[in-house]
Amino acid sequence: MTSIDKKTKRSTESFQLNYLPALVATSFGEALACYKRGLIHAYASMCRQTMQAVFADLGEEDSFKIYAQVDEIADLANIDDQMRRAIRNILFDTDGINISHPQGIDRETSVVLLETMKDVLHQAYIRRALLRQKLKMRRFFATQTDDYPDEGLDANISPFKRPSGSN
Repeated sequence: MTSIDKKTKRSTESFQLNYLPALVATSFGEALACYKRGLIHAYASMCRQTMQAVFADLGEEDSFKIYAQVDEIADLANIDDQMRRAIRNILFDTDGINISHPQGIDRETSVVLLETMKDVLHQAYIRRALLRQKLKMRRFFATQTDDYPDEGLDANISPFKRPSGSN
């Protein structure tokens, strides 16, 4: 196993499926299983199925945001036009020609597809969920500190860091 393969294996194992809706998590979990086994055409098909589940879950308005996000990912990662088209075709082309064509997906395309899918799902679900959790926690602590006089607050505790526990 090469160092790239090891790095990719670690990145697929650490993806947080628990933040995704059930159908999206199931589809992407199966996509990752195909990817780990080197079944890149099955992997690409499952990525397309995952994207369809995302569209069904989020609705039409957020679907347009995801199209734009895939282009933004390609721009940020400096992905060439040919690879960009391949990724867009895999994710959004519903006729399946590009997946079934034997030269439509290679190892490099599958790696770019993996990182694209992870980023899309992170932005669509995980980032939102984590932000909501953090804001809920901050609001809770903000209401709790209002009950205490300012002189009792520890000046060493930052509202953006957890207290260290040492006094």
